[in-house]
Amino acid sequence: MPINTWDGTLEELHDLEGKIFTHEDLETAIKQYVFNYYCGLSNLEGAGQLAEYFDDIDEKLITHGEIALVEYNDKKFLANIKEEQNNLLNKYDEVTLTLLDNPKIQIKSNKKDYPYRYVVFENNKQNEAYMKQIDYFIQQMIGEVKKMARDAFLCERKLIFIVPEQPDEADAQYLVKMWKKGIFFFIAFEKSRRPGKMGGSDGKQGIHPSQVNFQTYEPKLDMVQWYIRNYEFWHAKMEKYLGIRHDPLVQKQERASVAEVNASTSPFDAFERRGFKSRVRGIKEYIKVFEGGKGSCNFTYGKYKFSLS
Repeated sequence: MPINTWDGTLEELHDLEGKIFTHEDLETAIKQYVFNYYCGLSNLEGAGQLAEYFDDIDEKLITHGEIALVEYNDKKFLANIKEEQNNLLNKYDEVTLTLLDNPKIQIKSNKKDYPYRYVVFENNKQNEAYMKQIDYFIQQMIGEVKKMARDAFLCERKLIFIVPEQPDEADAQYLVKMWKKGIFFFIAFEKSRRPGKMGGSDGKQGIHPSQVNFQTYEPKLDMVQWYIRNYEFWHAKMEKYLGIRHDPLVQKQERASVAEVNASTSPFDAFERRGFKSRVRGIKEYIKVFEGGKGSCNFTYGKYKFSLS
């Protein structure tokens, strides 16, 4: 019969400092990394009051794809958008806006007479939210971390005890305790030598010290390097797919030509240019609607810059 000595996870068994990191923690960390990257691309100065709201607008663009800023009761609020007319030539000309702060408040407005002034901001031409595209890659990376945790457990040397019958639970727990402490001192299964009434009724004969044998388990192959390689593969694929700037020539910087370096950054440049153009359209629309067409601003998105004076 197998010895039932541990009900926790492999991570709990091998965490020496007592802090347990779950796979949910890893997922949160990766999402925060991607989110911070996209938030770090935008910076707006000027454009009237828009600078006060722009960080919140940009975060909603990253997570939702589009967001509106509407004036209601002489205050400005972020709102979700529903188009009343699906007309690509006159996009967002007539909308219903639902305030994020109070979803019970729905505002109908249009660009003809602006009963409520509003501006719609778009993340990109397709209104794609970047944060909705990463779950597949995260799950692949988490899968590799699970394999590493399992491999770390299996790759440690272990003592396998061979006894004629199931030992007392206290003896088994004592072995686990000593093993976790890194101190191992063992003579015999003290509590298992003379079974009590319950053990005797189950047919146990007791375990004599001479009957206790053990053998050493030693792994044949360490797979951690393979899992690390796979993890880095999926991480690189995520960065490439999402347009996150990284060094695609990391293995050959010294040998790369100037043309090769320029070509390697072109996907990131194209990604930033699309997001830049969409945000500039929203900034110009805001100045037109809320600032009477007059205002100045400086806006950067990645390597691209826009100035209005």
